[in-house]
Amino acid sequence: MEKGVNKIQSLLDRKLDTLTASVEMLISDNRALGHRVKEVEDKQVSFTESLDFVGQDLCDYKKKMEEEISELKDQLDDLENRARRQNLRLVGFPEGVEGKNAVNFLQEWLPNILGLETGDSIQIERAHRTFQRRPEEGSRPRTIVIRLLRFTDVEKILDAARKKRSLQYGNSDIMIFRDMSTALYRKRKAFMPLKKRLHDKNVSFRLLHPTNLVLDLPEGRHTFSSPASAQLYLENECLGKGEPRWWAKDAALSKVFGSFGNPHEGLYVDLLLTLFTLQGQESMKTTARVKAKGFLDGLLSTKKAPRAGLNTALLLLKKRDLGLLPGNSFYRLAHEVKVSGMRPHRLEVQSTDNSNPNTANFILIVGDSACERLFTVNDFHGGTKCSIMNISGCNQGSLSLEMCGNLYFTRILKVNSICWASVCHPDSHVLLCLGGIDIASHINVMPASFFSNSNPVSPSPSSDQPRILSSVTMSKVWSCAWCLNPQADKTFSTGLSREVAVQDAETRQMKTYSAGSDVLAQQFALRAPVLFNGCRSGEIFSIDLRQRSRRDHRASCFHQESAITSVRILQDENYLLAADMLGQIKLWDVRVTKPVQWYKGHHNEHAYLPIHVNEPEGLLLAVGQDCYTRLWSLKDGHLLRTIPSPHPTAKDLIPSVVFSSQLGGRRGLPGLLMAVKHDVYYFPYNTDYQEGGQQQADY
Repeated sequence: MEKGVNKIQSLLDRKLDTLTASVEMLISDNRALGHRVKEVEDKQVSFTESLDFVGQDLCDYKKKMEEEISELKDQLDDLENRARRQNLRLVGFPEGVEGKNAVNFLQEWLPNILGLETGDSIQIERAHRTFQRRPEEGSRPRTIVIRLLRFTDVEKILDAARKKRSLQYGNSDIMIFRDMSTALYRKRKAFMPLKKRLHDKNVSFRLLHPTNLVLDLPEGRHTFSSPASAQLYLENECLGKGEPRWWAKDAALSKVFGSFGNPHEGLYVDLLLTLFTLQGQESMKTTARVKAKGFLDGLLSTKKAPRAGLNTALLLLKKRDLGLLPGNSFYRLAHEVKVSGMRPHRLEVQSTDNSNPNTANFILIVGDSACERLFTVNDFHGGTKCSIMNISGCNQGSLSLEMCGNLYFTRILKVNSICWASVCHPDSHVLLCLGGIDIASHINVMPASFFSNSNPVSPSPSSDQPRILSSVTMSKVWSCAWCLNPQADKTFSTGLSREVAVQDAETRQMKTYSAGSDVLAQQFALRAPVLFNGCRSGEIFSIDLRQRSRRDHRASCFHQESAITSVRILQDENYLLAADMLGQIKLWDVRVTKPVQWYKGHHNEHAYLPIHVNEPEGLLLAVGQDCYTRLWSLKDGHLLRTIPSPHPTAKDLIPSVVFSSQLGGRRGLPGLLMAVKHDVYYFPYNTDYQEGGQQQADY
């Protein structure tokens, strides 16, 4: 029996060994199959990523091709219109009046009907009807197209026709137009509804070649390249039931005072004549004649009366409490009360070395975050002088300036851009960008203590003297900005030609991002490491430094009509202010990339002019190329005050300003500092200023 058991045991062992070997083989095959599946999945992921890249490249290529095709179409249309620039279209001539020789007919008719002088002979190369089927009797005749030998003849004929206003051939009205391509004709025709509206409102406008609509408005001249942009501008100027504010004002003023050269059409003249007649009527009662004379003297008086409701802030508060003033009106009028009392006081700038600091014209002043110091740039004997001024002020009403003794002077390089930098503590350093014509730009992160130290900068790192933290040489630098967000600590950016460079000031690691044109303005957001850039092309785009990929680095992008000179982010950081070289200042909602507020009246044609924001006071400030400093209500865009320069206006004497609620630090004074020529002026804001020996400027 034991042999039988052993035999069965041996048989079972052999079977189990066979099964174990089979299972192990299955496990091995399954493991190999798993590896192969993983390889296939990895390859699929790789193929998917490659397809994504290829798809992105194809989209980019398609977009690029579409842009190139559009550009080529525009160029082709431009060439076609250039080929037609010596052509004219004559509309209204009855069929067959030209006979068999249209050139001789028009050569004789045009000078006679247009009243051209004998010496103003015109030469027509060819003339013919448009290539259409001859119309039936009584239908609209075909247009005659003529080509002149000289372009000056085209201008001569159009000017003469414009002066004649109406041309007749028999009983037919003749009209003369420029010849142009179908595409250009459709673009210009799109302006017709808007032109009719402008014509009905007696607004002066011109439609220049090819499609530039110029509006001469009371607040200045505006140019639009499309009817949509012009329509958007007019809609944003609307008041009430679609009536533009300046049209409504113009209509009201014309009704009261008449138009230029025709004052007798206004009600004001009728009122004066009526009062003048009443005071001379002996049949009238003496009391009525005296009242008429009083009204007449009051209307003819040139003395400027104070605006009702702006006498004191207490009166405004009383009106608001009584419900006589809406909230928006109260805040705007309160701003007007404060800014209307701003008067200039010239400050004497003291120097730590007892020298006379007021010998060089100011180019730029930039205040630090606490407004305790000013970084100044002066034009000094053909070169550039940089220094720091300390502001001392107290809430009891005195303000003084002291210039530090150590100056930074350069004869060849000019200051392109400057901002305060926080390395060791707030505003511990200055980011200074220097450049010149055909000279590489230098970007220096310099300690602010260098300017208050009498010894020069030491190149030795072990020296106790302040040293330059970072010094970089680049191509043309237009702008710079310092990042205060902890996620990008000690990081600064520079706006270059078609490029943005972001660099760590300590490690000197640099990243570059492409831009469509020169980057003229920059500012970092505070809550996130996002950099906003304004370009010469009018484009405004943001860069999120947290993104690793630089393939598509633009977080948001929108445009204005001209080169951007300044960008300022509000505390909300969903809103951004941008100014351009057409004098337009807009408040943008970054989330929807649309403008939500316009600030009218700024004057700029080609200068690099910054804007200044003071959110605690709700003010926006900008100095125009006309040397006027303008203050707007940040909330509703109302122009509160226009301050002229204390010195005669000149293009090289544009003031530079700093506004703060606390000039001189925590116990400082609210107001405006204006540096122009070699003087600094203080405009107190809502405070009684003690002269303390300072001189008040005469306005």
